[in-house]
Amino acid sequence: MDPDSSDDKFIELTHVNLAATSMIVFIRQKHAHLVSKIKTDTLKLGTMGLMANKGAVNINFSLGDHEVMLINCHLEAPDENSGRRNE
Repeated sequence: MDPDSSDDKFIELTHVNLAATSMIVFIRQKHAHLVSKIKTDTLKLGTMGLMANKGAVNINFSLGDHEVMLINCHLEAPDENSGRRNE
């Protein structure tokens, strides 16, 4: 692969942020035409469901015939919170 070729360059597909929980998806420019149905979402799980100090972000998209879902989360750590993490 030629590193100077525009087909080999990465471009940002999308990004999503929730406080310090973030995700950025890059794709090679030559594959960008295969992507459709890009969706992002966030879920606040902090105090009373209002604070963004705990939560999750996700990015969904179609890549050709395949559906892709990426999840990044920051959940409560202690074992006594395992029930809430598994909701």
